[in-house]
Amino acid sequence: MKATKTKRPSSVVRRSFALPRRVVEEAAALAPQELKRNWNRLVRTALEHFIIQQKRRRFDESMAAMAKDPQAMALNRQISEEFSVTDADGLV
Repeated sequence: MKATKTKRPSSVVRRSFALPRRVVEEAAALAPQELKRNWNRLVRTALEHFIIQQKRRRFDESMAAMAKDPQAMALNRQISEEFSVTDADGLV
C-alpha cells in the first residue's frame, strides 16, 4: 500500500495587480538597477519596506501614548528612583 502525501500549503502567495501606467513607469525609473528587471523582487521589497514603516509608526504611536499615560509615567519614576543607587556603578 502506498503512503499518501499530504500537500502542505505553499509559502508563496501569488497575486495579480492592475497598476496605473504612471506608477509602473516611475517605479521602473526609480528602482535600483538590481530590481529594474525583476518586478517580483521590486514589489516584495516595497511591501517589506511598507511593513517595517507601519510597524515603526505603530510603535512610535504607542510610545507617544505611553508618555502621556499618568500610570506609566508614575511607574517609570518609581523604577528610576529604585535604580538610582546604581547610577554610578562601575565609575568608581
